[in-house]
Amino acid sequence: MKIAIIGGGITGLTAAYALAKKGHQVTVFEKEKYLGGLAHGFKRPGWRWHVESAYHHLFTNDTAIINLIKELKLTDKLIIKRPITATLWNGTSYPLDSPMHLLRFPGIPLFDRIRTGALLAFLKLNPFWQPFEYLTAKKLFLAVGGSAGWRKLWEPLMIGKFGEYADRVAASWLWARIKKRTQKLYYIKGGFQTLVSALQQAIIQRGGTIRTGIQLDK
Repeated sequence: MKIAIIGGGITGLTAAYALAKKGHQVTVFEKEKYLGGLAHGFKRPGWRWHVESAYHHLFTNDTAIINLIKELKLTDKLIIKRPITATLWNGTSYPLDSPMHLLRFPGIPLFDRIRTGALLAFLKLNPFWQPFEYLTAKKLFLAVGGSAGWRKLWEPLMIGKFGEYADRVAASWLWARIKKRTQKLYYIKGGFQTLVSALQQAIIQRGGTIRTGIQLDK
């Protein structure tokens, strides 16, 4: 079967790879001159690794993409690290990647630290995201975590990520952010471009075609 895939990001390339393995005649069309989408990496002269335009790590529970990396025989390219997660308050950096670190953070009152910790624990343990679609992350944090925790810890992160839309982001996003996160992270030697290049090669080896710089009309 002849199959066209629009978009050469990680999802499009993975779909093309899976279909090519099954013997289908696959063509990937990508409007940019490069592949990878948000996982695309750029490299300056003299750099050993590509630097990602957006995505730069994997959680240790990202089993689907980790299994894909193993299938492509890139296991030796995986690096597992526990990064430093911290916040800057009054000119001092405070680690914030464990319940104990949160309890020790002097930027908010102890009661609000406990409330914030309780909210994060609830989001981590709760398997249901649907109820959080109908309120914002801000409303949930203010109601459960307290205003001090929101102002000092989470609001600056939300503004940095979403700008003027920070107050409108659904609480389901906050749930997903906390639920998914792992303390240790996987990084790929050479950046995500290593995976992108491996997928590209695997598709071509199986008879697939990849065309970049192609803008398809609606």
